[in-house]
Amino acid sequence: MDTRLLKMFRAVAEGGSLVKAAAQLHLTASALSHGLKGLETELGCRLFERVGKKLLLNQAGEQLLAQVRPALDALDAAAESVKRLSQWGQTRLRVGAPASACHHIIPGVIREMKKTYPHLQMLVGSGDTPELVERLQDNELDLVLGIAPQNLTGLEARTIFRDEMMLVFAPSHPWASGRPVTADEALAIGLATQVVDDGQALPAAQALAAHIAAFPQACMLADRASAYGQWDLPLAEALQREGASGFPVIAAEAVAGAARFAAGAGRHGRFGD
Repeated sequence: MDTRLLKMFRAVAEGGSLVKAAAQLHLTASALSHGLKGLETELGCRLFERVGKKLLLNQAGEQLLAQVRPALDALDAAAESVKRLSQWGQTRLRVGAPASACHHIIPGVIREMKKTYPHLQMLVGSGDTPELVERLQDNELDLVLGIAPQNLTGLEARTIFRDEMMLVFAPSHPWASGRPVTADEALAIGLATQVVDDGQALPAAQALAAHIAAFPQACMLADRASAYGQWDLPLAEALQREGASGFPVIAAEAVAGAARFAAGAGRHGRFGD
């Protein structure tokens, strides 16, 4: 069926007369009448009954309107959306960032962007950096804010800022003077959990990750799902959801794991227990 004819039909059905529909569509009444006759001929049935000066839908017309109205409304909305994009200054920016950046960094960026580019449509999605980079490669995002991955084939990376870690001490602390702190000192007070030779940090981190990945995963996965699911919830509801997802894990693996730890397993960073 011709979309143009269906729009004529909808206008007459909603307006109840050829005159109103013709004014809405910027057509003559005769052109509109001719279009309706063509649609009725194509369908093989009448769609309206004339009652005085009004055109009222019959059963076939009511059924047709119910089925085509959502599709026509969707087409109108799509056309309007494309028109807005084509207007000067209208554009879209799809940004991906880790949850922490979405909470602490992105809100201020959005405020400044809105001031500078008031017609900008900015869409923000959160996730892990590897997942966001994959979405960027699939053209689902335009920009990713995060820790730069090692391999960025086909992508361009720019340093926006460097995140500096700072330690706060009492004036009487031995490190308060600002002198360099050795790795062994950091290890001795628990600031570091492992010290490796120069150039061995990545292999050591990968080995540690392999050990951690071998642990039971239910608790970690439940915590991760809880962090994503409760991000914008009120505190009471977030805690309730945390408990609901955590209690099954406690029964499944936490009690047994705590008993093993109490018996001496896994102490002091040992993974062989």
